[in-house]
Amino acid sequence: MTLDLSEILAIKQARHWFAEVNQLYHPTGELEQDKWDVVYSSGLLNTTKFDPILLKEWFYLVGLGGQLIIDYQPSSSFSFRELEENMWWLWKGKYEILYHGPTQQPGEQRFICQKIQSTAVLEDSIDKWSFGIITNGKRKDLLERIIQAIKSQNIPHYEIIVCGTYYDRKEKHFRYVPFNQRDDRGWITRKKNIIAQHAQYENLCIVHDRMMPDKNWYRGMKKWGNCFEVLSVIQRQEITGDTGNHWEYFPLIVYKKISRYLVKPLLHFSARLDPRDWFENIILYGQVIICKRRILLACPQNETMYWQSPEDHVFSQDLLNSGYIPRLNNLSVLVNLDTKKWRNDTQLIYSFSSRLKFVGPALKLACREIITRIASIIRPFKVV
Repeated sequence: MTLDLSEILAIKQARHWFAEVNQLYHPTGELEQDKWDVVYSSGLLNTTKFDPILLKEWFYLVGLGGQLIIDYQPSSSFSFRELEENMWWLWKGKYEILYHGPTQQPGEQRFICQKIQSTAVLEDSIDKWSFGIITNGKRKDLLERIIQAIKSQNIPHYEIIVCGTYYDRKEKHFRYVPFNQRDDRGWITRKKNIIAQHAQYENLCIVHDRMMPDKNWYRGMKKWGNCFEVLSVIQRQEITGDTGNHWEYFPLIVYKKISRYLVKPLLHFSARLDPRDWFENIILYGQVIICKRRILLACPQNETMYWQSPEDHVFSQDLLNSGYIPRLNNLSVLVNLDTKKWRNDTQLIYSFSSRLKFVGPALKLACREIITRIASIIRPFKVV
């Protein structure tokens, strides 16, 4: 079976699928992964900043032994080398390059690779979820609301794992893992790793004891589909109704290295992103982790870090370095039950290119203009 993902059908009798290329581009949400003998695309790669998303989505669709074929126009910013580096970054060990060279079209290059390792996981299903809640025992009222909200999702197969200071409810689908080591420091990284180690299912949703799925959370996850690696979802504060820091971009972060792993942000700012928008160095804040179990086991939380350390910064960078790129499922919502008011009032205007333009209070915009100029000189995530 052949799948043509080009804007205009190029291969006769192939299945055709096309959508606007942006962060929400998600053919694996509608088409079966690891199924297609040939997945073909022409004219899409190297036209937007979303190339890593395209390469992720396309390769997931290819069946074992099948081929991914991409026709593209190289440029100074995305050349023969950049394509091969991106594939190695995202898919190393799972493909073999069969051809990479010119086509009969002037200036056009063709990349052909064969999938040599399946990306499907046995027993993985959108109907199977392990929910983890970390707690120090001080928010039992909120924890009760979270547990009841999970139960009300009507997920066919699920479990709830509470790690920290709580009690064994002796209920079906519930497990309690006592853990109070270094509670004075808030050893949240260890608790999250423990949950991943105990989880039964491949789909993980690990939250702090203030984050509650809304009534349609699972419905939104089913619409997104089971083909994902690391996800953020909409986060809405209960007390104000404001959406929170679930999808933000840091155009510039300058860190000071404190130790081998610990870094301190010296200069940073963030801006809210449109759900269509995406950048590599998005930080997934630690109050929520939605990912595959195998990914958290392969790329665990750094246990030398504690609460109020930049453990989420480090984890996000570790994921990125391992080839796992963050995505936003804007169909699901988590509710923040905390009474603290929070909202980022600066937003980056959506663009399919890497151009940065902000909207927000005048003083902040002036600061961001200065920082944007600095960002053109200093790379993001630079450690000083």
